[in-house]
Amino acid sequence: MRACSAMSITLRPATPDDLPFRVALHNALIPEFPTTLAEVSRHDAGRRADFAFGRWIAEEGGRPLGQGLYTHQEWMYHPQKFFVDVKVRPEAQGRGVGQRLWAHLESEVRALGAQKLFASVREDHGRGVRFLQERGFGVEQREREAALTLAQAPLGGLDAALERVRAQGYTLSTFAGFADPDRERKLYAFDEAASRDVPRPNEEMYVFPTLERYWQHLNSNPDRDDSLWFVALKDGELVGLSQLNPVKARPEMLGTGFTAVARAHRRRGLALALKLTALSEARRRGYLQVRTSNDDTNAPMIAINTALGFQEEPAWLWMTRKELD
Repeated sequence: MRACSAMSITLRPATPDDLPFRVALHNALIPEFPTTLAEVSRHDAGRRADFAFGRWIAEEGGRPLGQGLYTHQEWMYHPQKFFVDVKVRPEAQGRGVGQRLWAHLESEVRALGAQKLFASVREDHGRGVRFLQERGFGVEQREREAALTLAQAPLGGLDAALERVRAQGYTLSTFAGFADPDRERKLYAFDEAASRDVPRPNEEMYVFPTLERYWQHLNSNPDRDDSLWFVALKDGELVGLSQLNPVKARPEMLGTGFTAVARAHRRRGLALALKLTALSEARRRGYLQVRTSNDDTNAPMIAINTALGFQEEPAWLWMTRKELD
């Protein structure tokens, strides 16, 4: 491999023409969670215009080697806190590309008065972990990843789980089959309340979007399938939820969205009944695998997933840096 010098690496702002490179870069570095051109384009189009944002491409001789970005985080917004990310093509790593991108990102966020930076990296990506540690980042949160092979999943407890919740007056339905003219507001209200209990980095506030913004985000996804969202109902109210979402780049796989139960209805078997219902339907439709993630401290949900046969994989680390001086 030919070496390159820092002087031969140039940076420029990203343009729409860089979309294919960005998709290829992501998929080369994170093949377990591939993306598509349509998904990246949709994400770009949905970004709030009033948030600070910058993306640069590092290249050598006109060939893109990596990208760096900073951005405000919509669901954990603070005007002086930013998510930062540096990605470099595997064959170009160790040649100063990441250092050059980081130096530029750091100067940009300093100029914006940044008080805290966030970054994420998978724990088995040793070079990435070291890169962040060398720049003052420490682990603040650990997100467990797990995968379930549906053909091997022990789903035989579905009937008993359904009988238990029905005996308590609950009904399970798909969100598509939830025939309530106010169902969008009810899902929003449930999600807002349940999200308050989602673990997040220390000292951070969860900033829930407006009803309009919430549904704008959901409705922009052409692959959303409401018949794979399962809800628990009682007296007309939505009190539990378990979502499965198609993965465009992996048609045999589903990702787990939000699984939660309203505080007043917990410890009644609803989460297990919802998960069993969702996984049984996924297997019936011919899907092969379901992936999920949970905060390392979410012991109840981790216990349910373990009992259902999910196998733990390398976790994602949420790393932060507070001191920029």
